[in-house]
Amino acid sequence: AKGAVTGVAMASAGDGTISLGSLGLEQLQQLKQNAQQEVEFLTQSLAQLHSAIDRLQSSRSCATEYAAVSNNTAVLVPLTSSIFVHGEVEAKSSLLVDIGTGYFAEREPQLAAEYFSRRVTAVKEQIEKANHALSQKRQHLEAITAVHQRKVALTVQQQSQPKSTS
Repeated sequence: AKGAVTGVAMASAGDGTISLGSLGLEQLQQLKQNAQQEVEFLTQSLAQLHSAIDRLQSSRSCATEYAAVSNNTAVLVPLTSSIFVHGEVEAKSSLLVDIGTGYFAEREPQLAAEYFSRRVTAVKEQIEKANHALSQKRQHLEAITAVHQRKVALTVQQQSQPKSTS
């Protein structure tokens, strides 16, 4: 197992790779901090993607349910997350769908639901890619941490050995 950790290579600034074992403590510490930040960023990104899936699935459900709504159906319209007003739905054959960056498209409820289904599929693919990247980053972090800990232990051991005078 010892050779497996020292044989782990990381991409360098150039076009080659370097062995973690050849790096100094400060370089390993910096590499470890960078890897930790990348893991945290990917973890946050995954949480945001999962939240996006929830919103898209909710929108898909609403679009599907809207198709069955009749005129003058009473609803509560949210003004904020805590304030609502009474309203009535004027059933129309189309919905305005937010397609991103402030653009809206008019779609029939069924087409809107299909749009949201496609978006859910696309976001799930992004989640798979992010999970794969996160797994790789965690493996790199574990390898860096193992080499760093071994070098720290070796340094402490060398410092605690009595100095011989010749």
